[in-house]
Amino acid sequence: MVECLQDLLKHIGDGAKAVIWAHNSHLGDGRETESKRSKEVNIGQLVRQRFGLENTFNIGFTTYTGSVTAADSWDMDPEFKRVKPSLKDSHEYLLHEALITSDTKNAKSHLASNGQYYLLFRSNSKQQEDTNSISKELNDLLHEKRLERAIGVIYRPNTERQSHYFDAHLSTQFDCVIHIETTTALEPLETHPQWIQGKTDHVP
Repeated sequence: MVECLQDLLKHIGDGAKAVIWAHNSHLGDGRETESKRSKEVNIGQLVRQRFGLENTFNIGFTTYTGSVTAADSWDMDPEFKRVKPSLKDSHEYLLHEALITSDTKNAKSHLASNGQYYLLFRSNSKQQEDTNSISKELNDLLHEKRLERAIGVIYRPNTERQSHYFDAHLSTQFDCVIHIETTTALEPLETHPQWIQGKTDHVP
């Protein structure tokens, strides 16, 4: 995929830019996760290495709870699933706690009343970095190794710890993180009966 990206940018010519949309586990720099131990690489790592840190900007998303559209296994139909509250030793839980306890008037994390905010770890614009970046103390805190949750095409809440969590250094894995406290499942264009049933079963 990175070679395809490079070919497209070369074809477009000078000044070409591209936006890649993918799951956190693909876009976050794999060197800052447990993937490094198994010598696995991903798009985030390869893009930074090939184009240079100063020519890339990497945004991750986190959530505390909510709902998602996902399947139990590959080649199975999508279902409406409730997302469990994040584990207490995870980055997601720390960001959830920040939303509850922070003084919104003084927080450098741009806390929002609707449960969504972003954390800027680094920027390619010096002015933007000076104005909006989080403090060094918070950056260091989020660089500590913690669990991070990855939910993609498949979500298995019954084995969530084993299936969806991995170790990560959040503040160097991404340049910026957007935290959505309660995420909402994407509704399929063609709603399968089990998706509708799943949503009905989870109505409070």
